[in-house]
Amino acid sequence: MNSNPRRNDLGDALRVACDTLRNVWEFRELGRMYDHYTHRANIIQGGQLTYGRDAWLERVTQQLTCFPDARLFIDEVFACEDESGNFRVALRCTFVGTHLGHGVYGTPTGQRMVQPWLLLLRVADECIAEEWRAVDEVGLLRQLGWSDEAIRQAPPWGFSALEAPEVQGEIERLQGQLPPDPGNARENFEIGSFLRSTLHRLWNRRMVGRSDAGVDHYFRGHGNSRGERYGAQDFQEDVLGWLAMFPDLAHHIDDLIWVGGSREGFRAMLRWTWLGTHDGHGWLGAPTGRRVRVSGLSLLYVRNRRLTEGWTEFGEHTLWHTLAPSPAPVEPDAAE
Repeated sequence: MNSNPRRNDLGDALRVACDTLRNVWEFRELGRMYDHYTHRANIIQGGQLTYGRDAWLERVTQQLTCFPDARLFIDEVFACEDESGNFRVALRCTFVGTHLGHGVYGTPTGQRMVQPWLLLLRVADECIAEEWRAVDEVGLLRQLGWSDEAIRQAPPWGFSALEAPEVQGEIERLQGQLPPDPGNARENFEIGSFLRSTLHRLWNRRMVGRSDAGVDHYFRGHGNSRGERYGAQDFQEDVLGWLAMFPDLAHHIDDLIWVGGSREGFRAMLRWTWLGTHDGHGWLGAPTGRRVRVSGLSLLYVRNRRLTEGWTEFGEHTLWHTLAPSPAPVEPDAAE
């Protein structure tokens, strides 16, 4: 046994995350993945999985073939150590390139694209063991000239679908015939409890009109293909739109990291999942009655006990495809 094992370092984790991503995506040094991804790394995007470093290397190669002049800008990064001594690294990035190569996006269009990314990595012994990704795939396809109908029909590529949610039974949001738990309010402010209770009251208890208690009047929302949100009113309208389409929606926070303090404010990255049944009308089209599971990431700023700004991305392309109308059955020829 090594009597002097190597100690993971926060600075090393940040360096591995930033240098590896930029060298791979911008400088096309794909071999860096052999040094800084574990051989069985999990890469999850849009609720779908790529298992293993080699499979992910193939996926990245295909993407870069379409955008050979790609550049990756790391707009924001922070990290924290977990209870096992490993690190989780949160990044907000912008992927920029020109569609110049043949590949999964079809014939080159010469169109310039700008795609926001949110990433949450788990770094152990200076290697990326897990990478959760939330990117605006719908926005990218629109920039390349795809119609919304074509986007709905095209399946997300390069990933294996995770197990689909069961259709039978109710989604667990209520306590039998009782309302959802109101959430615990603490006298002493703690960022993790604040975010969990605020989002629970908003999504699960449906206290949308009370969101101004935790959302700043001048809140700025960014991300996904639906554009920017300005102010608490836009925030509430966005939430109501989702609840109208998925009346039984239940929201779960799967992971949460944060940095900062009460004086300078907090930055937090949340990995979340919600379950719902598409039983209502909205911008996703007529109700289909289909049960869906949506996974995403949110980067939130908190200051003076209020959400002041946020970026959210999720598997929107997967959701569109899941809810796309089924093709009409082919009628047999009457003459046969």
